[in-house]
Amino acid sequence: KKKLIALVAWTKAIRQRTGTIPDAAYIEQMRELGASDETIASLQPTEPLLPENHDAWRMYWLVETQPVYRPDGALVGFSLPALLGLMEIYGVEDPRGCLEKVQIIWTDMHKTG
Repeated sequence: KKKLIALVAWTKAIRQRTGTIPDAAYIEQMRELGASDETIASLQPTEPLLPENHDAWRMYWLVETQPVYRPDGALVGFSLPALLGLMEIYGVEDPRGCLEKVQIIWTDMHKTG
């Protein structure tokens, strides 16, 4: 799970820098636009996205936009109904395992202090 969290952290850094999640299509588009080899290399993760983590990686980025806040404005977590709906729409084969991984990623990405 550490590699998955590291990959999500890397993706978050790239998204903050470029405004998009660097998937294969984006990297190819940058290549076609004449991006330097150094730029292309910076868009490639140092750790591969393992097949068993792909659903959790995708679901995390989709649910990242569905935060839940307390009335005082403190972040509580993500919308579980949103995640469950997304897993159904995308046909996630192991919803429970995916939920557990997304919770681990969310906790690590949003830890305070």
